[in-house]
Amino acid sequence: YFTDDITELTKMKISGGVAIPANQRAIIWASGEPQRGVNHLNFSLSAEGEFIALVHPDGETIVDSISFGKQGTDVSFGRETDGAYSRRFFSPASFNSQNKASDTYLGILEPQHFSHESGFLQNSFDLSLSSPNNATLYYTDDSSEPTPSDLNSKIYNHVNQYAEFPNQSNGSFITKFYRTYQYQTPVSIIDKTSQGIYYAGIATTYDQNPNYFPSNNHRIHTIKAVASKPGYLDSDVISQNY
Repeated sequence: YFTDDITELTKMKISGGVAIPANQRAIIWASGEPQRGVNHLNFSLSAEGEFIALVHPDGETIVDSISFGKQGTDVSFGRETDGAYSRRFFSPASFNSQNKASDTYLGILEPQHFSHESGFLQNSFDLSLSSPNNATLYYTDDSSEPTPSDLNSKIYNHVNQYAEFPNQSNGSFITKFYRTYQYQTPVSIIDKTSQGIYYAGIATTYDQNPNYFPSNNHRIHTIKAVASKPGYLDSDVISQNY
């Protein structure tokens, strides 16, 4: 039997047709849709964490079980190596393949905390970031994705004026850059009105002064942050706009 309820050990009886050859594996889907086949269970499992057990034919003896916590997208969780006692997270996921110690992580870091939520603000302020896992935090202030493994500036070119007619050449390039920073001290969030238009000011047509340029003085300061720690999978990237 399979079960996700310690008080109901015979919740899902394994019918005939599921055979596992020596040194092989079988995929059992906790889909909650047993009508889809003999390898589909009549219950599903929560990504927030749950319990599952394999029960002896006597309906009373638990052969093996596992209680797991919150899971991550495209990350698997299981024994550190096939048959080992310790359990780890795997990335890349080990679906239908051997569990490899080289792909294991101790856990998935919790998202970092921002001292201020997104919103319109009247005054400048210092934004503080913190990690519940005592991890190192990395952030960007240019809307790019933070990359803990590379803190060097990345330069890129963007066409600032496209050809209007066939056989015309595009206009000149605008050179810009993006960069990831390691968080050490609070980030200063300031009024950026005087800095001009950064992204919206890039023309995406043949017109150097298109009518979609913003006419008001609103500017967005976007901070994206991620937590990183040796032996753990990075947290989700969290973004706030001010």
